[in-house]
Amino acid sequence: MQAVITLPVIVTMTLIVVQLAVLWMAHNAAAAAAQDGAAAAAAYTAPDGAGVAAAREFLQQTAGGLITGADVQAASGVAAVTITVTGQAYTILPFMHLAVSASGSAPIETAGGR
Repeated sequence: MQAVITLPVIVTMTLIVVQLAVLWMAHNAAAAAAQDGAAAAAAYTAPDGAGVAAAREFLQQTAGGLITGADVQAASGVAAVTITVTGQAYTILPFMHLAVSASGSAPIETAGGR
């Protein structure tokens, strides 16, 4: 009789822990993709869209199915470029919808090194 009560609780708690681990991995993948994209966009003579393309390629090669519906945005200022990656983390539990968002910035390289 006790197993009827404790087993579903233990299974649910285990799934929640696994879901949190997947969320953490998805956030780390988004942050790494954003930083990789920012570095590519900030490179000297980088073409327009280089950062977004680098971040998408990074996600495609490393994130697998961790992030669904990934969107990559770039914002460039006078001295720095910022790449933002957003999406949904893979969900194990059907009622959870977990958003993932991470940004990476890098200073824009110039010819004079300034």
